[in-house]
Amino acid sequence: MSDDISNKFKGLKRKSVSHISLNIGILCNQECRHCHLEAGPGKKDEVMQAGMIPRLIEYLKYSRPESLEITGGAPELNENIVTLIREIRPLVKKLTMRTNLTAMSLCSSSSFPDFLYDNKVGLVASLPCHNEAKVNEQRGRGVFEKSIRQLNYLNSLGFGVEGGVPVTLVYNPVDHFMPPQQMDVEEVFREKLTGSYGIKFTDLVTMTNVPVGRFAADLKERGYFKSYVKILSDSFNDDTLPRLMCLDQVTIDWRGRFYDCDFNLALDLPRGGWSGLDSRRDKHEIGRKIYTGYHCLACTAGSGSSCHGSLAGE
Repeated sequence: MSDDISNKFKGLKRKSVSHISLNIGILCNQECRHCHLEAGPGKKDEVMQAGMIPRLIEYLKYSRPESLEITGGAPELNENIVTLIREIRPLVKKLTMRTNLTAMSLCSSSSFPDFLYDNKVGLVASLPCHNEAKVNEQRGRGVFEKSIRQLNYLNSLGFGVEGGVPVTLVYNPVDHFMPPQQMDVEEVFREKLTGSYGIKFTDLVTMTNVPVGRFAADLKERGYFKSYVKILSDSFNDDTLPRLMCLDQVTIDWRGRFYDCDFNLALDLPRGGWSGLDSRRDKHEIGRKIYTGYHCLACTAGSGSSCHGSLAGE
């Protein structure tokens, strides 16, 4: 890491842990161009096994986070997902699950969406654009149509409608540029999705693509990697630092290893994680050191970016 980048994040320390991002594996039915974890159908062995669940629950009973988000890959494809949610649900105030929408119909439980609704599991649904051609270019042929169909079905169950279970849409650019202002994107999505398809959603967050994994490989292949990192660096915003997600959350992966975020997990930074569920120190002390690198520039550029959307005032 260059001195310039290192100085930008000097003194960054974790304050506490109120939120946990639980990555239960990188098995996925899609192979998106922007995926930092390089998830895909060939990752069947890189998923959380049933034996990990009791160890995870023991940790949650001690740590009592305010919120937890289940992510992947496609969490729906883990055969233990229903058991996992049943065990976690009583232990956290807010439980959400990330979904690419198309994997939900592939879940081993045919009533899975109803199960999620009954357990008040909010959905964070990735839909990188309201344009069919752009979504299919990034995510694969036919993905947009399947995503729209699934959103319509979720609306019929009560997801994303007033008084129902929340649905947050996630927008990220389909190429090497930063996202527009979050409120502007949400306005356009509401106009396009409601007007053309009758879809309702609770809110929308924007995420800056992080130059890691498959997205980094794509940038390098096309000769855009250095220029993209420069854009992020030149757009560095000090106002984002107090709200970085790594200050009050951690990521736990399918092996029970702890990372500062999902992007550090993708880079295995530090190697093997900075701790594990079986480590005694996890039950008494959360590590304060945050491992940073060039990829962190994506979170601090412009209005900032996190798994929960932009960070600074727009």
